[in-house]
Amino acid sequence: MNTVWQKGVIFLALIAILSGCPSPMVIREGKKIPIEVAVRTEFTEAENAYAAGHINLALEKYKKFVIDFPESSLSDDALFQIGKIYLQRGENIEALRQFDRLAREFPQSDWVKEAEFNRGICWLNLENFESANQILRGLVNKFSDSQKRAQIYYLIGETYYRTGNNFESLDWYWQAWRNFKNKQLKELTREQSKEIIFTKLNMEELKLAIKSFSGEFPSEYSRIRLAQKYFAQGNLAQAEAELKVFISKYRTHELAQEAQELLEKIYNQSVVKKDVLGCILPLSGKYRIYGQKALWGIELAVGAFKAENRDLDIKIIVKDSRDIPQLAVKAVEDLIFQDNAIGILGPLLSVTAEAAAYRAQELRVPLVTLSQKEGLPEIGDYIFRVSLTNSLQAKTLVDYVTQYLGLYRFAILYPKDPYGEELMNYFWDEVSEEEGEIIAIEAYNPKQTDFGEEIRKLVGLYYLDLRQEEKREWDESEEEGEWKPEPIIDFDAVFIPDYYDKVGLIVPQLAYYDVEEVQLLGSNGWNYSQLIEMAGRYVEGAIFVDGYFKDSPNREIRKFVRRFSATFSEEPDILAAQAYDAARMMFSVLKQRGVSSRSALREELLNLSKYQGITGNISFTDSGELEKELFILKIKDGRIVQDNP
Repeated sequence: MNTVWQKGVIFLALIAILSGCPSPMVIREGKKIPIEVAVRTEFTEAENAYAAGHINLALEKYKKFVIDFPESSLSDDALFQIGKIYLQRGENIEALRQFDRLAREFPQSDWVKEAEFNRGICWLNLENFESANQILRGLVNKFSDSQKRAQIYYLIGETYYRTGNNFESLDWYWQAWRNFKNKQLKELTREQSKEIIFTKLNMEELKLAIKSFSGEFPSEYSRIRLAQKYFAQGNLAQAEAELKVFISKYRTHELAQEAQELLEKIYNQSVVKKDVLGCILPLSGKYRIYGQKALWGIELAVGAFKAENRDLDIKIIVKDSRDIPQLAVKAVEDLIFQDNAIGILGPLLSVTAEAAAYRAQELRVPLVTLSQKEGLPEIGDYIFRVSLTNSLQAKTLVDYVTQYLGLYRFAILYPKDPYGEELMNYFWDEVSEEEGEIIAIEAYNPKQTDFGEEIRKLVGLYYLDLRQEEKREWDESEEEGEWKPEPIIDFDAVFIPDYYDKVGLIVPQLAYYDVEEVQLLGSNGWNYSQLIEMAGRYVEGAIFVDGYFKDSPNREIRKFVRRFSATFSEEPDILAAQAYDAARMMFSVLKQRGVSSRSALREELLNLSKYQGITGNISFTDSGELEKELFILKIKDGRIVQDNP
């Protein structure tokens, strides 16, 4: 390669000797010097600046050299260095221009292949992966040096990796790994390959990797990853088969111990203790108060059930999930593999319930969640729910007011938060299903306390320019005084899906704007006596729903409230009540003869019909979703009373 200045000097000197002419001269700093000296001096200065790390100075000197000596046999060297410096500086477009110029002006240069290699890097940096791939693949057989080929293999792998062609990238990384002699590069490529295997490859690609790499790296990692995926899917037989092969072939492998532990989990998973139930709740962290109330409900259920069934001993093993999905998943696995639980109660929080439900479904263990997050039972046929949902609230409320009260025209005033927005949407859907109509709808900020603007918009008192005809008629009439528009109340009821503290501020303001004699409708957030204390007569007659009513005349509910209050020194809320029902329901099902497996427990839960709980009669749909009647509640004579038909 033309890597030293000497070849240019020799070339110029040779021309001078053969021609019998004196060496050409150039003027530098006011003096005439031979051109070969000038070439040697300027190129050496550029090389020295580059070697010292002064790449910007070197760039200027190389560029000056190309301008001063365009015919020099060192010009291709200078052009290559210019392109390389631009590449170092991250100026990929300019680097491409220089490498292209080199190939165009000096097609016979020894630097052309290197320039093409660097063009591939430029396109890779510019995320033009197709161009980079095309260039680099064209160079595979043009270099005899194995280390240069290894670099090309790695970069081709990178183009595939960056475009999501994971198996192709793994194949090229493998070729790079086999050729690299540098230990650091070899280890880097190895780790990159493992990352693809454990995070990118699907099951079919893993099978292909096992076959393609024939027992050498990275086939062993592909095999254990395939086993892990089978395990996660609940296909324990296939997972076991892959793990046995791995352990027999790679006894000293870094993952051999992990493979053995996973195999032991599979053996333990088949062991089921029909008298052990798992429970996952947030018992520490910021949500521990809610988890504790649910746990109290379960503990009360255990005591009551044992008192009634002395010959049947049920053991509850409780795991703390905090509000961390990974802890919930681990809790599911520990309850199955270590404690051999036949089923699981919980989790309570949406964020942990979803993660736990997916893992329970994969491992085919019945999980009865206490979370209100919509869609959880749709995860799979082993997932059930006993908790109140917003969709069930909306359906129950709309069914009641349309079928029993004959109301079909509604206004909605809702907070812009997840609770309010979800209930608003479900309510609207149910109204449409019943062929009703949403006449007006307004949203408010959950933090505000003055709702006058939203109420005026709701009843036509805000955009008064739209009522100019009405004002004109008043002005033309003989009526005395200034025109005062009346609210347009063309709806039968107004639905406010919020909690009592906000509703207690909103309802009196509705009355202030003469929005009266319409039915007030609410959600379970209204079921607090403080609402009556705040709004008084303005909420008289309001109707709302809930999944639990502690003041119900029902004898079993009153008995539950007395026992809970006496045991834990506070009244039970809906979380405690739902957990109590879930636990007693599971105990009742486990009493059935033949319920000694998780699949049998699942079948019995699906066949459950109107189990009498304190939160209502519980049944499940074919998908495991809760079916039950909610409590229709009404404010009557300053008290919250049950109003179910």
